[in-house]
Amino acid sequence: KYFTNEHLAYKMGTLTSRFSPLMSTLDLYLNFILGMLSRYKKGDPKQTLLVDIMNKGFQMAKCVATLLEGGFETEAFSTWRTLHENECILHCLVKYGQPVIDRYLAHIRYGVAFRGGIKSKEETDAIFIEIKENMKEVGLKSKDMKRYIEYGWLLGVKDVMSLPT
Repeated sequence: KYFTNEHLAYKMGTLTSRFSPLMSTLDLYLNFILGMLSRYKKGDPKQTLLVDIMNKGFQMAKCVATLLEGGFETEAFSTWRTLHENECILHCLVKYGQPVIDRYLAHIRYGVAFRGGIKSKEETDAIFIEIKENMKEVGLKSKDMKRYIEYGWLLGVKDVMSLPT
């Protein structure tokens, strides 16, 4: 196995090597940050949301580096876009504080219900009633539900509708 995987393996052309000073320094930094973040409690969004988002972001950064080292530039770029969205979410949550965090947590719950992840039909129905009422308040139609579930938490930003685009 070793000989085949290490010496006979198909290798794509790559932009960089994991041994290059840039990549090895980046890898060292990401390993250090992920190690530091591992000391914090995780997995309870009501208490650990910001740490969870930061951890996910640094994991994605490590993934981007690994993809680049492996010659998968297109996939690295795609993952980088997700990383950038993660960074924007974190920025908004930190900048606008608790009202937006509470709204984001509600939308996590909406997403779970939308994907059928809640066992109780009554609870799922109650969540969808809440979603529809909230959508009606801001003039959204049922066709906008998926978009509202994913991005409606931004309505927690004070005067978001009057911000320049």
